[in-house]
Amino acid sequence: MIMCQEHEVVTGRPLRLSRLGFKPVSIVAVLSPIMPRLYHIPERKNTMSFIDLDVHKKFINGAVIDAPSQFAKRTFTITSDIKAISIFASTLSSSDGLALESTTHAFPIANLIRNNGNGAKIVVSNPMKTKVINESKTKSDGVDALALANLLASGYLPTVWEPDSHTDSLRKITSYAQSIGCHRTAVKNRIHSILHRNLIVYSHLSDLFGKKTASS
Repeated sequence: MIMCQEHEVVTGRPLRLSRLGFKPVSIVAVLSPIMPRLYHIPERKNTMSFIDLDVHKKFINGAVIDAPSQFAKRTFTITSDIKAISIFASTLSSSDGLALESTTHAFPIANLIRNNGNGAKIVVSNPMKTKVINESKTKSDGVDALALANLLASGYLPTVWEPDSHTDSLRKITSYAQSIGCHRTAVKNRIHSILHRNLIVYSHLSDLFGKKTASS
């Protein structure tokens, strides 16, 4: 329901700013005489919605912009569990678009919504590029989500490449192997530091962790 209040309209020669500042009326809107003072815009059926999810560890903040009227904005919060995300995904339609920033569990959430989202279009945005685009002074989860939903609705939201299930599995295996190698190197450096701190000389050994050292 939208309230429209009539205001006096100043006509004739434009007033200087110094005189307009003391004028007891304001120019807000020009209403037609046949337009009622109170009118109602009916709800649209089968509207297209643009949704952005701000994903956190335990909860998800969402913002929705309904098209073609991009002024119908609302926010919501759900928990970051499979049941809550599946229920939310079941409310989507094939005409809806949804975006979420690339985080640790962004791809599992995106895949879960795809499997239960009734054909809704899901994209994962690039957080490094959206930080440059979205430079709002007021920073909050709701404001950021609405800003990204606006970018999604306008078609200017930068996205990232999403791997398929096989490529994603190979990436996880490679990442885990790399982390094991880094941990092994950290343990070796710690042992070297302990020996050096206690004045233990092992210069006769070419490699403290080599095969010769292990066999001796």
